[in-house]
Amino acid sequence: MSYPTLEEVKVYLDIDTPVDDALLQKIITWTIGLLEEYLGRELTLADYDHESYMPESTQIQLKNYPVTLINTITVDGTELTDITDYHLQKKYGILHGNFMVDDTVEINYTGGYAVLPPAIEQVFYQVVDDVYQEQKGASSADVKDVTLFDFAKVSYDTANSGSGSSISYSGVDGGAIPSQLEPYIGVLNMYRSNFVVASLDGVG
Repeated sequence: MSYPTLEEVKVYLDIDTPVDDALLQKIITWTIGLLEEYLGRELTLADYDHESYMPESTQIQLKNYPVTLINTITVDGTELTDITDYHLQKKYGILHGNFMVDDTVEINYTGGYAVLPPAIEQVFYQVVDDVYQEQKGASSADVKDVTLFDFAKVSYDTANSGSGSSISYSGVDGGAIPSQLEPYIGVLNMYRSNFVVASLDGVG
């Protein structure tokens, strides 16, 4: 699993009791779902299946990149015994090959991150912290500043939870996204799936 564990989250939050373990685990699970829904892909290193109907070109975009390995390619129900003619761009998960417009192509591949990118990990921790503090009704009136990799700065007042709290940010722009992610989209958009960002011409 590439995401931080409950124990790692507790270390980050400087929590040394099990009192809130159940709450924290729910927040962790919720945060993973929120991030992956926005990013449009799963990030954990695992085997995935991709099915492409009638590719429009000689390349297919695999969703959960980076892609480590193509395990099998099946075309119209027949598994190929030789896939050496297919070229994989691992970083972006693009498979090049002799795909025909009327093919149904099924691909099993190994993709995702063995180690979460530091930028995503930092956003993960911060969202978990934000939600946890809101759930606990943080009473500190201090304004907390967080700088993400020198270009995105987040400031939020923890004096009130919920609608009474104040969040401002620079180096990022807002949008129709979950409010919990708004301060961090400048970072997240660097990892957003090509399926979400744009339709790549000629990619099945």
